[in-house]
Formats: sequence, C-alpha cells, structure tokens
Amino acid sequence: AEMQEELEAGGYEALLADLLDFDLSSVNLRLIPKTEALLEQKIRSLKHVERWWLDCLHRGSMVRSGSDWQAEIAKTHLFAEYLADSDRTGIRHRSGETELGIALRKLIPGLREARKLMRGEGGDFQRFRAWIVPALEDCRAAFEELVGQPIAWSDDESAGEGASDGT
Repeated sequence: AEMQEELEAGGYEALLADLLDFDLSSVNLRLIPKTEALLEQKIRSLKHVERWWLDCLHRGSMVRSGSDWQAEIAKTHLFAEYLADSDRTGIRHRSGETELGIALRKLIPGLREARKLMRGEGGDFQRFRAWIVPALEDCRAAFEELVGQPIAWSDDESAGEGASDGT
C-alpha cells in the first residue's frame, strides 16, 4: 500500500525521468554473465564425445585406470576407452573410430597422428597408430576456449571445493 501511495504521489513521473536519463550505451544485452549456472548449462548440452573428453581432462588421464597424462596413446586404446565409457553411461549411438578422431581434432589443437613401433611379446616389432597429445594444461585451455569460460578443474588447487566434473 505504501509503494502504491508513493507511485501515485509522483513516483511514476520520477521513474520515467530516471529511465529517460539512463545511459543505454553502457548496456550490452548480448553479453551474458559467465556464471556457474551458465557453465553447467553448457556442459549439459555437450555431445557425448565432448563430455567424455571433459571427464578425461578432469581426471587428468585419458584412461580410466591411469593417473597420469600421456603424451601419446595408441588410437585403438583411446577408442576402447571411449567405447567403455559409452557402455558405462548407456550411450547407444556412439561415434566410430573415424568420427572420434574428427571430434578430437576439433577439441584438441595440436593433436597429431603418428605411426609407432612396439616390441611385441615374442620380441618382434609391431606397428601401431598413436595420437600425440599436447600437455594437459594446453588441452584444458582449449576446452575452456570451446565453452567460452574458465572451468574449475578437479585437481586445480586454486579452484577449491566444489569443482564441476560435468556429471
């Protein structure tokens, strides 16, 4: 009742004067605040390959059983990790190995493919294809650029508690 009384006693005119004097050039409606909720929304809208890669970046390892970031990994091994994650999360429409490679090239600037030799169990050498992967920090920076805002990584000491892991 008090507010209605004030509006009727010249409040409407005062509000109009304030609105007319407001400098609209200081407002950019297209500039969305980079909030935790916005990041959560972006993560929820990621494709499966992107979510899986985000999990790898949070873990600091491309393999679920590993604890260190690898500078190179066999393409078949990485694909097997992706398939295992797809099975674990119930994804039916998975990317093929070629599609995974295309997606990873978009997610990871500087990702290279190489042919490697490995000594087999019998002592003979076997050829295999591998991904040469940039440093973890570079991959994380590229992903932050993809989503357009910083991410509190799981092992980032400056992030503190409550880091989002995309799940």
